Amino acid sequence: EIAEVFGDFELIESLGCESCLNLPIVIGDKVVGTLNCLNVAGHFTPERVEAANRLKQAGALTFLLADSLKKGMKN
Repeated sequence: EIAEVFGDFELIESLGCESCLNLPIVIGDKVVGTLNCLNVAGHFTPERVEAANRLKQAGALTFLLADSLKKGMKN
């Protein structure tokens, strides 16, 4: 299935990555990005997905900080 959505599937496969986790980073009602993780087949168990979900807040803060810095550079 990964080959259907990743153009560089051969590289991903050569690295041993056969599973994918994509977590949307939402600020307010807007998806501002995603946290994308690859690993070996079967790696993303329900427990690991739950743990990864706890990274969403840090991801949102990172997007806000990057946006703030980008705006500051324009001024």
